[in-house]
Amino acid sequence: MSNCRSDERVRLALGRLTDTLSNPNFRRYAGAQFLHGAGMWAHHLAEVWLVYEITGSAFVVGLTVAVRSGSAVVLAPLAGTLADRMDRRRLLASTQGSK
Repeated sequence: MSNCRSDERVRLALGRLTDTLSNPNFRRYAGAQFLHGAGMWAHHLAEVWLVYEITGSAFVVGLTVAVRSGSAVVLAPLAGTLADRMDRRRLLASTQGSK
């Protein structure tokens, strides 16, 4: 038994995705974001691995991860407020420019 509405929604969503990916500028942007994310992931992994190799301590590895992600936890409420109140283009430009 297939839900016709659900199938139709999936088709519409896939259609919008292919429409979006047909734009060459967006494809370049999405590809660059993917590569950036993969690079950041590799950097974090290498950092944790290095800390473990140097110290041999899982506690220090955990402390490193906590310190590294602590800023996101502390700044998340402020970022949410700014996202609600700032112009979206200006916000996107400032966040991408600060990386």
